[in-house]
Amino acid sequence: MAVPGNTALNPACAMVHRHLCAASVGTIRLRLATGREDLAETMKQTALRDFPLRVEELEAGDLPRGR
Repeated sequence: MAVPGNTALNPACAMVHRHLCAASVGTIRLRLATGREDLAETMKQTALRDFPLRVEELEAGDLPRGR
């Protein structure tokens, strides 16, 4: 997505959206595996708010329910 004087990712693009979803799931899994449930929840909320991903997309990555 073009931004005057800068560039940015376009989360409306299907390919970008898939990559953001996969990266979010990977980050959440890593945080859970290292015992950082607080950071996992923060990443989940960021993904839901900023990308925007649906809860179903995050949970499709086999994340524990309720996280």
